[in-house]
Amino acid sequence: MMKQEEWLAVNEQRAAIYQWFSAWFALEQTQAQLDCYQSEGLNGLYELFDQIGLASECTHFQKAMATLLKDPDAVLELSADFAQHFLLDDKVSALPYASFYLEDGKLYGDIETKMREFLSENKLSVSSEFKEPADHLAVYLELMAHWIQTEINFSEHSRINAEQALFLTNGLLSWLPDFVAASQKQKLKYDVYPALTHLLLAFIRVDLLVLKED
Repeated sequence: MMKQEEWLAVNEQRAAIYQWFSAWFALEQTQAQLDCYQSEGLNGLYELFDQIGLASECTHFQKAMATLLKDPDAVLELSADFAQHFLLDDKVSALPYASFYLEDGKLYGDIETKMREFLSENKLSVSSEFKEPADHLAVYLELMAHWIQTEINFSEHSRINAEQALFLTNGLLSWLPDFVAASQKQKLKYDVYPALTHLLLAFIRVDLLVLKED
């Protein structure tokens, strides 16, 4: 069983990783964000992935980023891949919405409504600047980051871990593998987003195991 200091430290890392993933899926990357990958600023994150057994998935993402960053038009090309991957119809894109996978291709379905209600119950909401349904993948990931950052009472860590494990199982892993499978079929100029979705799925599966070990 983890001690309090270890639990808090692990949760700080978990929250940072969920926020990192959420930012990637929410919006196109800016030049300033891509510049971070030209330096050693992300080495700590990569080391975390290596430490939890995701070296292969992380290396895949790093190689995809390295190839992209050789392109002088990296920001424009990645934005084009973002649109191709996430924003078109389901015949050509891998849509990042839970309802689509769990309600036979439906958008703004019952799952989206339930997610809005869940957010409201926890005094949260989707930002008005984020013009997407509440069952968007980025919302799930940002919610996890927020949850981890605010639930820091170690005396209740067993309950917290169990609730987060249930959310990951029912809220994300019920559809994320199908989304990732669709992502791997995308014909994009660069492999960044398929590599990222693969890394995300692997991370969530590891995170779920950690939560259940307590």
